[in-house]
Amino acid sequence: MKRERNYIYLYTALFWIKLYIVQRLFFDIPVHGWLDEAAILIGTLSSAALLSAIITLLSRKRMHLWFLIASAAGSAIVVSNVIYYRFFHRFMTVAILTQTGNASTLKHSLFTQISFPADLLIFLDTIIIGYIFWKKHPKLQLSGIPKLKKVVVLFVVFFVCISINLAAAQDENKGDTASSNQKNKAELVKNAGIYNYHIYDLGSFIHLKTLKWFADPEDLEKVEEQMDEWNPNVVSDYFGIAEGKNVIFISMESLQGFVLEKEIAGQEVTPFLNDLIKDSWYFSDLYHQTAHGKTSDSEFIVETSLYPLDTSSVFFNYSNNTYQTLSRALKEIGYTSAVFHANDATFWNRDKMYETIGYDRFYDIESFEVTEENSVGWGLQDRDFFEQSMQYVRELPEPFAAKWITLTNHHPFESEFYRDWVSQIPTDNEVVRDYFGTVRYMDQSIEHFFELMKEEGLYEDSIFVLYGDHYGIAPTHYKDLGEVLGEPITEFEDVMLQRVPFIIHVPGEEPFRDDRAAGQIDIKPTVEHLLGIEHTADTIEFGYPLVAQERPAFAVLRDGTFITDESVYTNETCYSRETKKVDGTGACDQYIDMAQFHLNLSDEIIYGDLLRFLEPEAASSN
Repeated sequence: MKRERNYIYLYTALFWIKLYIVQRLFFDIPVHGWLDEAAILIGTLSSAALLSAIITLLSRKRMHLWFLIASAAGSAIVVSNVIYYRFFHRFMTVAILTQTGNASTLKHSLFTQISFPADLLIFLDTIIIGYIFWKKHPKLQLSGIPKLKKVVVLFVVFFVCISINLAAAQDENKGDTASSNQKNKAELVKNAGIYNYHIYDLGSFIHLKTLKWFADPEDLEKVEEQMDEWNPNVVSDYFGIAEGKNVIFISMESLQGFVLEKEIAGQEVTPFLNDLIKDSWYFSDLYHQTAHGKTSDSEFIVETSLYPLDTSSVFFNYSNNTYQTLSRALKEIGYTSAVFHANDATFWNRDKMYETIGYDRFYDIESFEVTEENSVGWGLQDRDFFEQSMQYVRELPEPFAAKWITLTNHHPFESEFYRDWVSQIPTDNEVVRDYFGTVRYMDQSIEHFFELMKEEGLYEDSIFVLYGDHYGIAPTHYKDLGEVLGEPITEFEDVMLQRVPFIIHVPGEEPFRDDRAAGQIDIKPTVEHLLGIEHTADTIEFGYPLVAQERPAFAVLRDGTFITDESVYTNETCYSRETKKVDGTGACDQYIDMAQFHLNLSDEIIYGDLLRFLEPEAASSN
């Protein structure tokens, strides 16, 4: 029995060591001093102790075999989190695991995140336990009081550790909601360990799924009262300036703002877009606000002017909700809506969510001729994509609103475009180097699209709305990206890299440049304003028309980071945009509660499906 006890403690120690090493080396969790170091040690011990206690309690026979199975399963969970974190810079959630429809499409990008042999070391404890099981093959059964003592000891260790850490973290997480942001998830992983985080996340998932059952019209009334201050009747000289024109949306895959007006290795990265912004309305300080849903999140934001969720993709888990969408608002004034995307209709659950949004037509991969010759990376090359879509554009009754979602500039940025130029970019990092090549290809493809629109006679009577959907280069590549850009990527610069291009091109209109802070959440009200769509008392959206002279210069990212014209607030630190250094004057204080309030209020609307309580005509449109 003493030998069995030693094995239990040995296995627990192996779990603990693995979790600690992974947390320190594989996750980007800030550690400031010995208190944070102690928190990680205690938190990972609590996770290891809880797992061992459960195995010891439930294993009646072949305890060592069950420890081996638990170690293998636990290692698989850990390595899955590591790979997912590298790609999304977020921790996995139970809700993400329900998005099985994405697995076959995302696997190509996710597999590129596997790091050999480092990731194999995560299974080292499994190998050791397997060796002991194979070599010793012990079949002793722990039972009765001796077993109970072991379980009690492990549970006491768990409760003591978790109590110490959560008590220490209570002030930091004070005021969290069920939909806590990514920073709070990182704090939870730090203080409780990855296994305990997933247990908490499972409980949170169940709780959030029940919110809709208990919501009632009074909850919507409270939201409307709080939203009044964000829905003013904004007046500008641009109201209705594009009334009756076709609306052409181009969602530019993974296009970050830093590539515009930028020369790398002696060449412009985006020569066409650089020329276009000189003849357009260019909003240079607009930020993506996406989370787990990536491109689908950007679509959701543009359609609803609500924030995405920090736990999962709205497209997957809340596609049956009621929303006030831009497409339905356009339908009310006689527009036909369409989406062009050369990917599987089920990816990101688009086939279902697009019905909720109210699109009339969806041209997915089945609408295009995709061959080995015209494909690269994730599928149909952008130039062929635009060309083949023209046959369907001719069938659309005018006025129409159509959206093109490009594919070529998608991680891992596989292409042979512009190799002579790309080979001169000063880095050995293929992801960073090839990103510039696929960006240049997308830029030239968009130029070709404009030429096609002119040939079809649609250019003059259309407005073009171009926006980047989300970041392209993940933080894991920041060191090499910083070398290419000529400066290190600091915490402040990381936020600046979340800028994405936003261009509105209205043929014949005078161009201008707006350098005020904004977010994707402002795109919907901006387009509505230009088309002459007035808000009603029931309109619920968080954005403002960007063409208005009097509008807030304020953008909130999904992790709680926010940007104003003067300041940047991230990871509980306020920076001056002028100096790029920490600002101790309290310049961010007045916005902190507002930023979290925006996110929480939007979450309430989505989790509770509160817009279903609006009158039918108000629920489907503005």
